[in-house]
Amino acid sequence: MLSPYKDLRKSASPFSRSIPAHWQEKKLSQWYQLKSIQNNDGEELLSVYLNRGVIRYSDSTGTQVHKLSEDLSKYQLVEPGDFVLNNQQAWRGSVGISKYRGIISPAYYVWEPRSKETLNPEFMNYMVRDRGVIDQFVLASKGVGSIQRQIYVPYMKETVLAVPPLREQIKIVDYLNWKIGEMDRFVAKTKREIRRLKELKESMICYYSLNGTVANRDYYDSEYPWIGKVPVGWKESKVRNVLRKLSYDVRPEDELLICSNSGKVFFRGDSKLGLVSDSDKSYQGVRKGDLLIHGMDTWHGAIAVSPFDGKCTTVVHVCDSTENKSYLAYYLQTLAYKKVYKKISSGVRENTSDFRSWAKAGDINVVIPSRTEQDEIVSLLDNKCGQIDVLIDKLNSEILLIEELKAVTISDVVTGKVDVRDVEIPEYEDESSDIDDDVSEDEDSEEDETVDEEVDE
Repeated sequence: MLSPYKDLRKSASPFSRSIPAHWQEKKLSQWYQLKSIQNNDGEELLSVYLNRGVIRYSDSTGTQVHKLSEDLSKYQLVEPGDFVLNNQQAWRGSVGISKYRGIISPAYYVWEPRSKETLNPEFMNYMVRDRGVIDQFVLASKGVGSIQRQIYVPYMKETVLAVPPLREQIKIVDYLNWKIGEMDRFVAKTKREIRRLKELKESMICYYSLNGTVANRDYYDSEYPWIGKVPVGWKESKVRNVLRKLSYDVRPEDELLICSNSGKVFFRGDSKLGLVSDSDKSYQGVRKGDLLIHGMDTWHGAIAVSPFDGKCTTVVHVCDSTENKSYLAYYLQTLAYKKVYKKISSGVRENTSDFRSWAKAGDINVVIPSRTEQDEIVSLLDNKCGQIDVLIDKLNSEILLIEELKAVTISDVVTGKVDVRDVEIPEYEDESSDIDDDVSEDEDSEEDETVDEEVDE
């Protein structure tokens, strides 16, 4: 059990709290100075992520990757130890201390330390990403809404940072690297388990939606190479022949639904997923049992039968059918898992397929078993996938608890709530590179319509 510091004093932070009496408290402008040195040719490109701080652009993956400007001449030089923040996203935590020399977009502010001898970069990286400091960036931001707010530099300079002596900073870094490393390794291992479960689930959906439930059956060759062999007795058709596109008006009681990349439909609620329009003209009604096909995220498997009444974006095709709609959802998800949509469609942005046109979506090929076998396939997959989903939910809950513990641990130590100066740190293996690999692989957005976390220019 960690002990608190014995000698405390009131902080000058706008948020009422106490800090160790021997810590030095100054405004940001006294610790760092704003700089802007334009691009030196040949420097490595950098970026800033909400959950990872300053990283190499080459390590960027998933939907958070922002487009580079063709003209890099205005990009700014970043040195190791520089404090970098996204002008429009700092209030959300898109900040960090750089470990790298490189260049970054002019959409970021770069601050260099006034004295590198008094600031440990790793400690400062933990500290400036703490919620108590980020909340001050909220106060330094001008604008409204939940997407972008501009940093107002005069207010930013007033941000209060409490920093311990250098030797204590180093001890705090050693302690946090040890404890946070343990947590990160657990999270990385758990995410690997989740990925394996998702792969198993996708494999089962692909097998049963294309082969059915009958063993030792005969097949014939489909004329469409991405379908391959089709069980004898099944018929081939087009989406337009088995699905009917619907159009409902939005009712006052209809709540916003998300057709997600995970192949499920849920209420948006208080989550930050998706951009919200003030006009119902941007939405359409959805009724329980309708099949939803996301016209932009089809490639990622954003296809599902809605268990709710509600409303959704008009980018989604809302459909009915005389066939088993859950079977059709599983089959259309299979084409996503086999990357068929990327082959038969072009996107309007990176990593998308464009099936917003019903004429184009209606041209997708489908294979149709008898209604009896459709029902059997759905019953089997609902049972098996349901069991896997329970396991995945349990593992995600464990990750959430560890991430909450991680945030509290960092905050308690870097804000001086607990004293780690006398903690004996054991020998441990640093597996940070393996952890980074796991994180980067998991960087893709889990749900459709999420707000990109990177804003360039």
